[in-house]
Amino acid sequence: MLADDRNHIRELALRRILKAREVKWSAATTTIATNNIRIFNLPAFDLCAMDYVDLIKWENMTEPPLTERFSDDMIAEAIVNPAII
Repeated sequence: MLADDRNHIRELALRRILKAREVKWSAATTTIATNNIRIFNLPAFDLCAMDYVDLIKWENMTEPPLTERFSDDMIAEAIVNPAII
């Protein structure tokens, strides 16, 4: 999503990544974040989705491993210039 041609999709990716970071560091965080263990659960797919961004429910997703090493500012810059990611 960060490299999508559509600017609004890149902005959506930024918001979702920042939200995942908030959840990771919140007081209500589960042992997944506190122990740095990533448990992968295959999400259910909506095969009737009209766009790839709608294939899964994003409410309980974690941050992609690719972006964990980037600062919030670096990810925000990727919205303007998707070639940096």
